[in-house]
Amino acid sequence: MITCPACNTDIDFDEEDLDEGDLFDCTECGANLRVASLKPLELVVVKDDATTSDDEEEDFDDDEEDDEEEEDDEKEKEDDYEEELEEEEDKEDDWN
Repeated sequence: MITCPACNTDIDFDEEDLDEGDLFDCTECGANLRVASLKPLELVVVKDDATTSDDEEEDFDDDEEDDEEEEDDEKEKEDDYEEELEEEEDKEDDWN
């Protein structure tokens, strides 16, 4: 038996089927639970998506910055390509 840390209700779950990091909901109170460790077996309540930890927010911010950098790189490549095309057109005009 596993005890929900939110409502202290016993949850009927085969402990052998659990892996660290597994997520599930308490059947009694509906709390989102995560297996924090197997030995000793420890469950923790997972907060809703709206209440993320500072680390998660920082990771998300880093992802946004990476996306912006990728967009900037793509824009630079497009600009470089357009410049090359213009130079080629100018060369063609010079030949004619």
